[in-house]
Amino acid sequence: MGGMNANHGAKTTAAEVIDGVDLRGRTAIVTGGASGIGTETTRALAAAGARVIVAVRDVAKARGVVEAEFAEQGRPLQDFKTTGQGAATSVYAAVSPDLAERGGQYLEDCAVAAEYGGSGPFRGYMPYARDPKRAAELWERSEDWVGQARKG
Repeated sequence: MGGMNANHGAKTTAAEVIDGVDLRGRTAIVTGGASGIGTETTRALAAAGARVIVAVRDVAKARGVVEAEFAEQGRPLQDFKTTGQGAATSVYAAVSPDLAERGGQYLEDCAVAAEYGGSGPFRGYMPYARDPKRAAELWERSEDWVGQARKG
């Protein structure tokens, strides 16, 4: 990725941070993306080519703000989610009987996600996310971080 710079600091703008970064083929979810910092975050990510999903409380208000940003860049607006829609997968994970006895799943849009195939819009998870060796290494590091080893 281009754009990352040790000289960024308190006065750096989002546009300066993202300069030279190519996010085509990547998806970003921005909560509160229709006002304040969320709008600037949405603008920067979209300018770098990301597919941006904006989670908001007031879809009608947000649509106007975000549509203007995307129109400026000549790109169609793709997805909006209300806060309720944004929270749906988390709630699904907590209460769905379909997931009983099925820990360790990646979820997306109230369903078990599939492995990303490498073409088209990004959906699902990257293959390395389910790598058993990486999982074991992460578990060991997590134990070190919290100072507690797993029993059994």
